[in-house]
Amino acid sequence: MTVLLTGAGGFVGSHVLEALLAASFDVTCVDSFRHNGASDRIAAVLEDGVSSRVEVVIHDLIVPFSRRQLALLDGVTDVVHVASRCQVEESIQEPDDFILNNVAGTVRTLELARELNAHVIQMSTDEVFGERGRHARSAVGMGSLPNNIPVEIEVIVEVGGGAPAKKKPTQKKK
Repeated sequence: MTVLLTGAGGFVGSHVLEALLAASFDVTCVDSFRHNGASDRIAAVLEDGVSSRVEVVIHDLIVPFSRRQLALLDGVTDVVHVASRCQVEESIQEPDDFILNNVAGTVRTLELARELNAHVIQMSTDEVFGERGRHARSAVGMGSLPNNIPVEIEVIVEVGGGAPAKKKPTQKKK
């Protein structure tokens, strides 16, 4: 079974890559490698002697895949979508780039998965929700990636500066 992993060069993606390889999956990695450290993280994983089970496709998800690239995806049964821009400060400075990358990139990934008839797992981190401490986190259980690789499932609920103040009951005048 081959898993397509988007954002494989990112911090989260490189750890997902390690977990997939440890579970004996073949992995096709897709990453634009535009961000610092991405190629180093992939190289570190490949040093473990698993390179025969990994295909790396340098590609920006906002651009359609070429026929040659699509041929490399033959046999993909599952897509784990981790690719995103997630730095909050940069999202404020460059909102159009974030929308293009995160929304259009996800749409293209979903379209690709449909074309491949593959299952999709969408992953994200707390970085997309903002500063720690301003959100309540409530773990709701465990899920699993293909072949029962465990992942924690969390629900993120914005509390926006605290709970609403309680109103004091008013008494009716007689």
